[in-house]
Amino acid sequence: MQNCVMFPMDNTVSLEGSAMLTRREQQVAALACEGLSNKLIARTLNVTEGTIKAHIHAIFGKLGVQSRFALIDVLLDRRISG
Repeated sequence: MQNCVMFPMDNTVSLEGSAMLTRREQQVAALACEGLSNKLIARTLNVTEGTIKAHIHAIFGKLGVQSRFALIDVLLDRRISG
């Protein structure tokens, strides 16, 4: 499955003004966008599910979204316009 968003190679990406996602948050966002559950994202990145929940919470806060559907919308919009 292909990522719904491509990120630059630097360590952070700016989305919607000042919101900055770390490299790990970018990875988590891309996997969430592919439809993976927190458990599968955790297995893929070799971290705990709690760590993924914390990343998802941080991503939602930085991007001002409240659901994975809204996250996908923001990321796809960035891919199209970026």
